[in-house]
Amino acid sequence: MKNFLVSLLIFFLILPLFSQKGKKEEVIKIPKEVSQIMDLNIVEKKSRMDIPIEFKDYLFFPSQMENIFVAFLFKIRNDSIFSSEFEGKMLGELDTFLRFYSTDPKGFPKKIVKEVYLPLKESIEKENYNPEEFHYYSIIQTLPPGNYILSYSLATPDLKNISVAYADITLPDLMKIGKLQTTPLFFLKTLKILDTPQTEAIIQKDSFTMGRLHIEPYFENKFKGNETVELFYFILGASTSPKGTYDFEINYKVKKGEEDKIKFAPQILENQRAPLISHPMPIFSGEKKLEPGDYTLQILIKDRNSGKSFEGKIDFKVEQGN
Repeated sequence: MKNFLVSLLIFFLILPLFSQKGKKEEVIKIPKEVSQIMDLNIVEKKSRMDIPIEFKDYLFFPSQMENIFVAFLFKIRNDSIFSSEFEGKMLGELDTFLRFYSTDPKGFPKKIVKEVYLPLKESIEKENYNPEEFHYYSIIQTLPPGNYILSYSLATPDLKNISVAYADITLPDLMKIGKLQTTPLFFLKTLKILDTPQTEAIIQKDSFTMGRLHIEPYFENKFKGNETVELFYFILGASTSPKGTYDFEINYKVKKGEEDKIKFAPQILENQRAPLISHPMPIFSGEKKLEPGDYTLQILIKDRNSGKSFEGKIDFKVEQGN
């Protein structure tokens, strides 16, 4: 384990994010043309796709106080964004709207709890433009625990083209978790530490930022077989030792179907200041070379202070190399 890196991650991730004392949150007004579509179709969650956009997933992490730090991930094709050309560049401009509805015990919308507006502006040299290429876009928000319906929209500035769709969001109360579990697992591609923290919500392309951590994941978990792979997650519901530290034993193995392909030596983590895991996974550097195909990385975590355990997994694919 990279102890120095993990110490830095711990330090930066526990800093307050998107919070400034005394500053009121800006009131967002979603245009009635968009708002009416959101409300009209929410019960059936019927999508309208004038501009194709795909909601892929959401990742969540501990934040300040009771709030949860959430990265919402969308997949958009270039020709959904870029619509004009100027001086050898392709240009795109869209408006993005998010509306969060709290839900009742049956999952029906109860009330609007938050609205977000963010502009999406892109430019690219025409010679590098591929209209069929997809990219991931992230939007970061902090929310309290609860169940939500997210209504998300892309619209042209003149509101002649409007897309609206929906996703169910469940955010657990991280302060009250009794059993051992993890935040959503993902493979880390790159990580950069910024000079100043990102404190305002923005749309980011193929990455997201938490405080001073600029993170680029492997969004689709597809590999050529020569990458350096690192697994990133928080362990939730763990107990501390009398010294106030965390102690874990973590076992990893790669499976193809029911067959074990790679089994790693147990990772013993002692005296950890926070239950944050950033583990390099030598999946492609061992003697056993994984052939192209679908695989699962299986994870077994034991909390050495409480005896509780958790078993998780993350699927990935090895593609034919170049």
